[in-house]
Amino acid sequence: MNAITESASIAEILTRCPSARHILDRHGLKGCGGEHGPSESLSFFAAVHQVDVKPLLRELNAEMESPSMRDYSYREALSDYIYRRFFKAGIAIALTVGVLWGAVNLLQIAYRGELLQPGLTPSIHAHAHAMIFGWVGLFVMGFAYQSFPRFKYTTLRKPALANATLFLMLGGIAVRIGAELLQPARISFGLGALSAVAEMAAVGIFITIIVNTARRSMEPHNKYERFIFGAFFWFFVQAIFSDVFFFAKATAPSGMLAAVRRYFEDFYLA
Repeated sequence: MNAITESASIAEILTRCPSARHILDRHGLKGCGGEHGPSESLSFFAAVHQVDVKPLLRELNAEMESPSMRDYSYREALSDYIYRRFFKAGIAIALTVGVLWGAVNLLQIAYRGELLQPGLTPSIHAHAHAMIFGWVGLFVMGFAYQSFPRFKYTTLRKPALANATLFLMLGGIAVRIGAELLQPARISFGLGALSAVAEMAAVGIFITIIVNTARRSMEPHNKYERFIFGAFFWFFVQAIFSDVFFFAKATAPSGMLAAVRRYFEDFYLA
């Protein structure tokens, strides 16, 4: 049987020797690419995961010659596919209350020939919130759950709890849309508070899981992690300010809103 080389793809290696997965998992594969693995080459995999390719080749070829697990079968865990749920939900939101709703709002603006329409403001704000938390937020969370543990050579902490953050975020987005559309009715305040709790809980749990995942890793900290956790900090901060903005807007006197509208009308007509 021909020996495995650096140019061989991960998928080819796993096809020839399925039990080689436990070696690759130890170096950061951890379920990537599903049962058959990704199509990237072994040399690329080694470079990305900072693995010395020569010892890795020796391990893989030794495993192929004498498999340690002859009855090996791949079993996909929740942490291996959790990102798909976040990505699918993000795409669904982007195509419905994102792109479609945004297009409807623009058509209404074009039809009436007015950029600032108080009656359209709740719809625009609901659309914007869904895009930020549903499109961007869910993709950030899904990508982090999938990629961060693999770059740290560890497994995701509490995948079931991580999965729960998806439903918390989706629930928060749905309730916030209702809160935006029902303003200034009193029920909008209760819905806004409920949305704030759900979304803040989702973001807080998400960050806690990623931090605990990093802590259980034996790998030394890398400089790029400062940017990652810096981004998570601002993700949390913007969630707070989103709720502050909602309640500031909901409690603003109607006269103030009219004044702001007149100011922008004068500005655009000047």
